[in-house]
Amino acid sequence: MLSCSNDDDRGPDNGIESLVFGSFAGECFGNCFDVFRIDASKLEEDRVVDFFSGDYNFRGSFTFSN
Repeated sequence: MLSCSNDDDRGPDNGIESLVFGSFAGECFGNCFDVFRIDASKLEEDRVVDFFSGDYNFRGSFTFSN
């Protein structure tokens, strides 16, 4: 499990623009990688990447409607 460190929290005006969260599993069949990004105005899902390779960059390929 990965997360932020304590020094990343700078209070309510910390300048964070979005949060990327999700899960992945190894040795499974089908879609084993579910990652989302939420910001002040939208929720996106990365449907391009379907496995975790150790060096990940979010690619928003689907935006959920309100």
